[in-house]
Amino acid sequence: MKKLLFSNIAGYIKLLRITNWPKNFFVFVPAVFSKHLFEPDCYYTILLGFITFSIASSAVYVVNDIVDAPKDAVHPLKKNRPIPSGAVTKKNARILASIFFLVLFAITLKMNYLFM
Repeated sequence: MKKLLFSNIAGYIKLLRITNWPKNFFVFVPAVFSKHLFEPDCYYTILLGFITFSIASSAVYVVNDIVDAPKDAVHPLKKNRPIPSGAVTKKNARILASIFFLVLFAITLKMNYLFM
């Protein structure tokens, strides 16, 4: 039976490695030390930066998992990752990565406007 794009939400969440996103909170550090964190313009820009880093890291993780899937399938631990285990198909992973890269491109254009 053909899998729907988001038929296995847990597999997609695992594929995006959301648990690795906390490192992206470091984009808030300069605003904290400059005491500008709660200024609306600054906060909006930093929040957009956090979202951009998070989407970018997830997109790269997905592409990496697509490329590494054949090797991961024979690895004792990595075989349980979403793509090698079959929880997420390579086709659906490619679609997800493409969507993330398009969103990333749109956000980057918006951020470029903010920094002009």
